[in-house]
Amino acid sequence: CEKVLDLEPQNAMAYVGKLMVDLKVRTQQNLADCAEPFDKNGNYSKAMRFADGSLKQFMDDALLTIRNRILEGKYLAAYALMEKAATEKQLQAVINILQGIGEYKDSLVLISRCEETMKALFAEGKYQEAIKKAENAITTQEFLEGIRLLEELGDYKDAPSLKLEYEKRWATRQEIANKVWKAYREINDKFVA
Repeated sequence: CEKVLDLEPQNAMAYVGKLMVDLKVRTQQNLADCAEPFDKNGNYSKAMRFADGSLKQFMDDALLTIRNRILEGKYLAAYALMEKAATEKQLQAVINILQGIGEYKDSLVLISRCEETMKALFAEGKYQEAIKKAENAITTQEFLEGIRLLEELGDYKDAPSLKLEYEKRWATRQEIANKVWKAYREINDKFVA
């Protein structure tokens, strides 16, 4: 290739030959089988500068094939991860991969689906936390935190009716606590007397 370029410095095929050597490719057709795009290689740039229309088209097609194969691999990996994702963190990883491939196939639809699932997981987590706080509350502050979480959930599942039920239970618990406290005070006063 160097000897050809010494005689003919604008020989595009000699630069393609040098590119093939750089990439360790035996035939021109195997350029499309490269793992990564080669458009940053200096020999590619020189080949494209001096290439005719058919060679330029061939090189563009090879690069397009490589890029599409890479996008397809990332897309399939993201889709497989999405099918197994069970946490917000896993779904965010899928979103990051899909955002990296742009508008390839239905990646934008899959991103929306992941975001919706993340919202549902977040709401379910908040729902379970609210139930735990409201049911296990010892102090008024803990109870009110559980009620606040239920209010933030809006119409999620049965949050509104659950909120009312917990408020009734809390009122009943307070009545019982007040009665016990009153009885304790009465007994304590008798002992003191």
